[in-house]
Parts: sequence; structure tokens; C-alpha cells
Amino acid sequence: MICTRCQAEVDDPLEPCPGCGAHGESLEPMEDEPGLQTGTGRLEEGMDLALLARSPLASWVELVDNANIGWGRRGYEKLIGTMVGEYEVTGWIGEGGMGAVLSGIQPLIGKKVAIKILKTQFISNPESMKRFVAEARAVNEIGHPNIVDIFSFGQFEDGTLFFVMEYLEGATFTEFLGRSTITYENAHLILSDVLDALEAAHTKGIVHRDLKPDNIFVIQKNPGKRFVKLLDFGVAKFTEDGLHSVSTTTGLPLGTPIYMSPEQCNGSRVDPRSDIYSLGVLMYQMFTGRLPFDGTFMQVL
Repeated sequence: MICTRCQAEVDDPLEPCPGCGAHGESLEPMEDEPGLQTGTGRLEEGMDLALLARSPLASWVELVDNANIGWGRRGYEKLIGTMVGEYEVTGWIGEGGMGAVLSGIQPLIGKKVAIKILKTQFISNPESMKRFVAEARAVNEIGHPNIVDIFSFGQFEDGTLFFVMEYLEGATFTEFLGRSTITYENAHLILSDVLDALEAAHTKGIVHRDLKPDNIFVIQKNPGKRFVKLLDFGVAKFTEDGLHSVSTTTGLPLGTPIYMSPEQCNGSRVDPRSDIYSLGVLMYQMFTGRLPFDGTFMQVL
């Protein structure tokens, strides 16, 4: 049996759901479905997005539209207290260009998670949806402790995609740099972790393409020891040596211009050297407190 509320498996239909405590009226027989299932952590090559397992939440778009508040933070906060897969949404974390991130918890075991939801305005754009899937694929293909882990994937009834990743406590490198001058010891620790993550990605034929302080997360594990997680593979490029992907279109520059290599700004072919260039810009900023170039538009840079 499977719980229709949280999608957890239930061995005994006479007992409450082990995931959310729901009783018999919320249980139904399990069916074997093709394609990706929520929580498998594996994406099939050439998968059909329509085959993704769906969240029991009725409709994310309907939830927002009924409140007449659009796509901003207040709209996403309407999800607080609802179930996304087996996780209860507990709060707001932040948002980026393509997705909003909410905090969540597995009610039974208390595991904290972060839930990234593709912004509603992108659900009718197949390229954006495939790029969102590609981010989860890239992270799982690499499988490295210095890269944020994504371990569940699904979609709402209206087709909006989401994935569940590990919950991180700490600060982005942007925030870290803003609080104090970085010491050479801390710089060495942080850069070593970033280099380890990039090496793992490049070995798999994956170029991050958006390396910047906002995509580096610093965790304080214990006094004097910091641990880094590399975030946001949403614009990652899979080279010939890695997975085939439609996450980018030739000639379309994606990334953050001030950190992008010249070939990336021009929309030309990129390889691991583009990430090394971005790392050089980041290191310059770390040790001088300013960026190496001035300019407003990508062409000027």
C-alpha cells in the first residue's frame, strides 16, 4: 500500500502511515509506474517529464492564483504546513533566478531538508524544465561530499518540478566575505574544498559554468574547521566526456558575467578551463576585496 498524503510505503493497511500518521482512508494500492519515481535519485536518459511521480498537493499554481499574490515570497510561503512528497514544508530559505528554496522536515524521523521549486513562470518552458532536471542529474552523476546532495525529485499536479536536497547551516561565501577579512588559512581550506569539487565534476565531464561566491556555501563544522559545499549546477554544461544534455543552447551565454570566461561571455564552446577562469576571478576578489574588472554590460566585461 502507499499513502496518498506523503507517498510513503505502508506494509500493514490496518496501521497508520509511518511517514505522516494518516489512516486507512489515505491508503491505496501501489502501482508500478515507468520513468522516474520520487525519491529514487536516478534519472533515466531520454526520460519523459510527464512520467515523474507527483506530489499529493493539488495544484501549486492554483494555490498561488487563489491568493492573488503572484510568484513572490508570500506565494511560496503559502506552502508552509503542506506536504511535498514525504516532507512537510516548514519555512522560507531564499530564491535564485530559476527556483525558490523552502525548508522542510521528514515528520517521522525529523530529518531537515531544503526543497527547491522551479519558479511557476518556467513551467511552460521545456528548456527551463530540462535544465532543472539536469541540475539534479549533474549532482548525482558527480557524487562528491563538497557538492550539495540532491536525493529526491518530483512534480506538483500542475507540472511544476521540485527536488529535495540536504539542508545546510552556515553562510554563502558572499556573506562570509562580507563579515570579515579572510585569513590565508581559511582561504586555503575553502579553496581546497572548491578545487576538490571542481576536479570531481570535471572528471565526469561536467563544467559548472556559474562559479561565484553565492554558489559556494561555508559550513562551520567545529571551531577552526570549515567545510564547503558547491551549489547550483543549474547551468552546468555536460561535455562530450560526460552526460548528453540539452541544458544549454550553443551561442546562448549562461552564468554570471563578471565571473565568466571570455569564451563563455561570447557564447562559445566551454570546457573545464572556464571554471578555472571563474575561480581566478573569485580568488582575486578574496585577496584584494574587489573585482578585477569594471563594467556594466557583458560586452564591456
